[in-house]
This record gives sequence, C-alpha cells and structure tokens, in this order.
Amino acid sequence: MASTKTINIDGTRAYNLLKKAVERKGPDYVTPLVVEEGSLIGRRGYYAHNGKCHCPVGVALNIAGVTLAELREAEYVRAEQLNWRLPLRVKFSGTALQVFEAAQRRADKGAPWGSALHAAAEFAPVAHEER
Repeated sequence: MASTKTINIDGTRAYNLLKKAVERKGPDYVTPLVVEEGSLIGRRGYYAHNGKCHCPVGVALNIAGVTLAELREAEYVRAEQLNWRLPLRVKFSGTALQVFEAAQRRADKGAPWGSALHAAAEFAPVAHEER
C-alpha cells in the first residue's frame, strides 16, 4: 500500500538528508556506473537501482520517507524536476530542489559523495559551521 504521509523538504532539510546519506556510505563513496544490457554507455544517475537506493539524492529521499517505487517513477529527471515526478505528498521548496540538483550534478559526474555534499552546501541555508 502506498504511503499517504506528507513529506516536506526545504533547503535545510535537503542538506541534512544529504549529510545523512553521506554518513551512510562515506564521503569517499562514488556512485557505481551502471551499464544496462545492450548499452555501450553507463550512467550513475539512478535514484534507485536493483532494489536499493543508488545515488546520494535517492538515499536522502528514502531517508525522508520516499519509497523505492516512488523513486523509480522519478527516473530520468533532474533533481530540480522531482516535484513534477514524485507524488504530491512529497513537497519541495525551490531551495531544496537546488540543493539536490547541485549534489546530483556532482555525483553523476563520478565525484565522491563528500564532494556532492560540498556542492550542495553552496545552496543550503545552513550556518557555515554546520557544513
């Protein structure tokens, strides 16, 4: 049964969720490249893959309560467009989408998750000491 609980994510919460995601995998973790059968090109940009969260944004959203099935529905969209693909129960501020987009762009290029978090910090409305 699908969840109906509302999830509200502002810029500060987005950044804190990404911090938790990085704590789970470690700052040096790099999202694995996935090469689908029949493809010559791999990609890292999956929110969920093979039954688990795949990228820092996917892990962060799952921590917030977004299900794997909901994450799969959001595949192939940039983080800044998540509000169009996730259920209406998941609500984002504009700043939250910027925070997630910055992290996603960095991680999708093969950067470690700590670097993705650092990129997200540029948009997060949190004190410098908390970064």
